[in-house]
Amino acid sequence: MKKYIVMLLLILAIVAVCTVSYADAETGGQCGENVYWSFDEQSGTLTISGEGEMQYQPTYGFEIFKDNIRTIVVEEGVERIERFRLSSLKRVEIHAKEVGANTFMHCSKLEEVVLDGVESIETDAFYACESIKRLVIPDSMTKLNCYAFTACTGLTEVVIPDSVTQITGKFDSCTSLEKVSLGRGIKKIGREVFGESIKQIHIKDIDSWLSFKREIKLNELETQYDAENANFYNGAMLFINGKQVTDVVVPEGTKSVGAYAFKGIRGISSVTLPEGLESIGDQAFAGCIITEITIPEGVKSIGARAFMGTKLKKVVIPDSVQTIGKECFLRCDKLTALTVGKGVRSIGERAFYAGLLERVYISSDAALKALENDVYYIQSIKKVGIERGIKATEFLAKSYRHTRPVSFEGRDYTVYCNEKYRQSEGETPLGADGTSLGDNYGITENIGLVVILYVLGALVGNLLIVIAVVIIVKKLRKRRG
Repeated sequence: MKKYIVMLLLILAIVAVCTVSYADAETGGQCGENVYWSFDEQSGTLTISGEGEMQYQPTYGFEIFKDNIRTIVVEEGVERIERFRLSSLKRVEIHAKEVGANTFMHCSKLEEVVLDGVESIETDAFYACESIKRLVIPDSMTKLNCYAFTACTGLTEVVIPDSVTQITGKFDSCTSLEKVSLGRGIKKIGREVFGESIKQIHIKDIDSWLSFKREIKLNELETQYDAENANFYNGAMLFINGKQVTDVVVPEGTKSVGAYAFKGIRGISSVTLPEGLESIGDQAFAGCIITEITIPEGVKSIGARAFMGTKLKKVVIPDSVQTIGKECFLRCDKLTALTVGKGVRSIGERAFYAGLLERVYISSDAALKALENDVYYIQSIKKVGIERGIKATEFLAKSYRHTRPVSFEGRDYTVYCNEKYRQSEGETPLGADGTSLGDNYGITENIGLVVILYVLGALVGNLLIVIAVVIIVKKLRKRRG
């Protein structure tokens, strides 16, 4: 019994000491050479003031109030802050220039973050602050490191101002982030910065969207395959002034549609390109559901996988195009007709690998060579049209033995058909738009020649029949004799 009484008295003594310590604790102190803290017990507000940087210490002195600190205010003049791991913290208002790494790590109850005058936020500064719902980046920042907000699982919206020119890192494990608003100033952005849950990207105009560069940096464990399959928007929808973008009209004066510009943007069903456009970057429209596009004369290059996975049915590549990147039409399962202009000098591997491509019209030797390289991948091609003046290769002549002259889109072609196509389609091929060429099948100016050849063929056939009959009759007479 005496033992229990002694233990009880000991516990009461410890509680009394702790109570006295909290009551007698100082409500202010120093946390840097010229930086100070003060705590208001009534409001639960910790204020950091002074000039210069906070200096990291195992304890600052205010930890004794850690269960009562609900708000932190960092006043202007403080250069840098770090290490506030307070379980009860709900609101921060920061006027310091820098927020150091891990500063608010695991402050799971933190709901409101007000940033004013902040220029830099380092990696994991708000790691696992899972109660933050909305984040507004201040216009004092020019670079945003998204890793600063890793594992903020409650974050749903981020607003980025015009002042930010570069976005790096990733809102990694921000599993609720669905909406991001971008300013006009962005010049460079990394891949997958918005994470996998993003659904809406809001911009102010299409010009700013086209102006920034999408950058892919591979780490030591990644390969070119990772670069080619990089994702930037994870199927998000694009909005301008609150309205979803479905029809993209690239502004007049635009010289280039950059790499990955619209890759995977959900809902884009049509694209209008301006006169004067010179290049279409790698994977610029990959994954869009566009069904048709007019590539204007003047475009010189089309990047790798530029139209990969689109719903295009027919494509005409103008004479101005000199370069077509590899796998340009990869997985374009609706594409059945392709016309390649005479200016093409270089075509990447599997450029025509579109799955269901049936008709190809070619006006350059480079395109013919590329087609022969791809023909092993494209089993669906039924006919190949070669513009007059281009010599058919031995491979083409053997693979597509049936030929006919055709006028199409103002040019004269010799069309090579395979045996299967000839038997299934008869003598009337389809045009590049999927309809019968009708009167255009055969060069109308040479219709007389066609008739003459037809008559000569008939005469030769009849002559052969007569000769065969004569031979048979002679043989029968000999047997009787």
